[in-house]
Amino acid sequence: VLSVSISAFLSLSLSPAIAQGLLKKEKEGKKEWAPFRWFNTAFNKFTDTYMINVKKMFSKTGLLITMAVFAVITAFVGWRFASMPTGFVPSEDQGFIVASSLMPSGSTRARTLELTAKTDAWFLEQPEVERIITVAGFSFFGTGQNTSITFVNLKPWGEREEMRNADQLATTATGEFAKFQEGNTFVFNMPSIPGLGNSSGFDFQLQDKSGVGTQQLMGAAYQLIGMASQSGKFGEIRPDTLPPAPLLTFEVDRVKARSLGIDIGELNNTLQIALGSAYINDYVEGQKVRQVWIQSDAETRSTPQEILSMQVRNSQGNLVNLSEVATAEWTEAPAKLTRYNGSPSIPLTGNGAEGVSSGEVMMLMEQYAEQLPKGIGYEWSGQSLEEKVAGNQTTLLFSLSFLVIFLVLAALYESWSVPLAVVLVVPLGILGSILFAELSSMPNDIYFKVGLITIIGLSAKNAILIVEFAREAQGEGKSALEAVTEACRLRLRPILMTSLAFIMGVLPLVLASGAGSASRQAIGTSVMGGMISAAVLAIFFVPVFYLLVRKIFPRKLKHYELAAKGMEIKDD
Repeated sequence: VLSVSISAFLSLSLSPAIAQGLLKKEKEGKKEWAPFRWFNTAFNKFTDTYMINVKKMFSKTGLLITMAVFAVITAFVGWRFASMPTGFVPSEDQGFIVASSLMPSGSTRARTLELTAKTDAWFLEQPEVERIITVAGFSFFGTGQNTSITFVNLKPWGEREEMRNADQLATTATGEFAKFQEGNTFVFNMPSIPGLGNSSGFDFQLQDKSGVGTQQLMGAAYQLIGMASQSGKFGEIRPDTLPPAPLLTFEVDRVKARSLGIDIGELNNTLQIALGSAYINDYVEGQKVRQVWIQSDAETRSTPQEILSMQVRNSQGNLVNLSEVATAEWTEAPAKLTRYNGSPSIPLTGNGAEGVSSGEVMMLMEQYAEQLPKGIGYEWSGQSLEEKVAGNQTTLLFSLSFLVIFLVLAALYESWSVPLAVVLVVPLGILGSILFAELSSMPNDIYFKVGLITIIGLSAKNAILIVEFAREAQGEGKSALEAVTEACRLRLRPILMTSLAFIMGVLPLVLASGAGSASRQAIGTSVMGGMISAAVLAIFFVPVFYLLVRKIFPRKLKHYELAAKGMEIKDD
C-alpha cells in the first residue's frame, strides 16, 4: 500500500514536471539519433502488422475463433491451477542445518558420543561447513543419554556460491549417515518462518482420540510410517519423540510384607534412597556450604538380582531381604509422553521426495491416517497447520480481489458492463504465472498467490489503457469498432513499454541467489510470467472483449450528451 501510494504521488506530481522538461520541441532540420530512428521504424512496422491482425479478429469469424481460444485458455488455467502441487513457503538456506542423533533405548552417553564423533568428522570434511556445535543428552526428540544434537554452521554465501546449499547438504548427509549401524542420525533444514516447528518438512500429530492406549498408538504410528515409506513419495518420515525405554518393575506382595512386619512406607523409602538419592544435611568446608546426599553404590544396584538382595528393616528391628516380598520384571514404557490439544499424541515429521510438494505429502498422510484403526485421529501443527489454513482461504481471497477490481472499475466508468472487458483479461495473466511456475518446478505456495494477486492488478492495468481510450473515442461520436481500432494503435507502445519495464524490474528477483533467494525467485517467477502473457495476449484479446461488450450492452448517452445534442431527457 505504501509503495503504491508513493508511486501514485510521484506520477501525479513529479512525472508531469519531468515530462515537460524532456519533451521539448526539437530544432528544425535536426536528425533523430540513429538507434532511435531504427527502433521507431521497426516498431512502426510491427504496429502495422499488429493492426492488420487485430482487424481480422473483428470479423464475425475472428470474434468466434478468439472467444473459443479464450474459453480454452480459461478452462486450461482452471484445470492447471487446481492440479498444481501446493506448498506453504519455500525452504530457505539460513546458513546452518541441524543433525539430531538417536541411539537405541538404554544406550549410554559413551555410545552416543561414539556416533556423534563419526558424524562430526564427516561434517568437518565438507567444504561448505565452517564449524559445528554438538550437545549430548538433548535433541528435538527429547532428553536422555541416547540423544544428541549438532548445529552445523555453513560458510557465508559468498564463499560457497558453487557449492551445495543447505537442503542439498542435508540430503547428502542423511544418505551418508544411513550407513552407520550404531544409531540413527536425521539431518534437516530449519523452517523458513521461525517458530513453526523444528524442521522444514511437515508436522503431523497422530492422536489417541478414544483412549486406546500408548501401545496401540505407537503401533498405529509405525503402521502409518510403513505405508508412507512404501509409497515412494516421502524422502523421510520419523516419529519426533523418544522410542519406548526399558523399565524395571517391582511387584510387592503387600500381604506377605505385613506378615513379616515390613511397613510399606519404609520399604518405599529404602528403595528411594538406594536407587535414587536422599538429602541429609549441610556442612561447611572452608567458606563454602556443601550438601550431603546418600545413595547406594553403583555395584549394588546394577542388576535386578543385586537390587532384590537389598535388605529392609521390619518392625522388630530385623533385616529382611527384598526378594522375600518383591519380584522384578523388565518391561517397556514410553520414555516421553506428549499431548496435543488435550489428547495423547505422537508427533511425526518428515518431507517429500525430490519433486514432491508438501501439499501432496500432506494429502497422502491424511489418506493413510484414514486407514488406521478406529479411535486414532490426527491433526496438523506448525507450518503444516498454517499451510492448511492458507489453502482454505484461497477461493475467498481471489474472489474478493475480483470483486474489488470490478467495483472500482464500475465506479470509474459508471457502468456495470464496461468493467467486464477489463476483468476478462485476468485469466490471460494467470496463464503465464502458472506456466512459468511449472517450468521452474515451483509449487502453488504463499508467494505464488501473492504474485497472482499482483498479476490481477497488472493485467487489469493493461486492459484499462485500451478500454479507457476506446471509451473516450466512442464518447466523441465514433462507433465502437472505430473507437477500439484507434485505441489499439495509440496504446500499443505504452502497454508494451510499461510491461517491458516491469519485466526487467522483476528479473533480478527471478535470478536471485544467496540468503532468501527461494522466496524472491518464487514471487518473481510468477509475476514475470504473468506479466509476459498479459502483455502479449491482452493487446489481442482486450479489443475483442470491448467490442463484444459494446455489442451486447450498447452504450447509453449521458444526460449532458443528450442535452448537447438537443434531445429530450426522460427520467425513468
